Amino acid sequence: MAYGGDEFVIVLPGLNKRQALHMAENIRSVIRETVYLLNSGLRVRLKASFGVSTFPDDATNLSGLLSLADQAMFSVKETGKDNISGTSMFT
Repeated sequence: MAYGGDEFVIVLPGLNKRQALHMAENIRSVIRETVYLLNSGLRVRLKASFGVSTFPDDATNLSGLLSLADQAMFSVKETGKDNISGTSMFT
């Protein structure tokens, strides 16, 4: 689901925090390793920052989960981008 601008939400039912962080790392690795626009003669690589929050550990409602994940993502962006942060530091 597109959340805003270049932000997206990924829902991973049944995963705990450790599993969600691992999945985020897998997705981030695929994004980093993929070369885009080769058909256009370009070699573009992307990087991504992830904020992870889990139900019910971090929040018990959608707005709380999104807010905490957003805070975690922006903390990654403030410290150099292209990384993953959970929300335990915010709860």
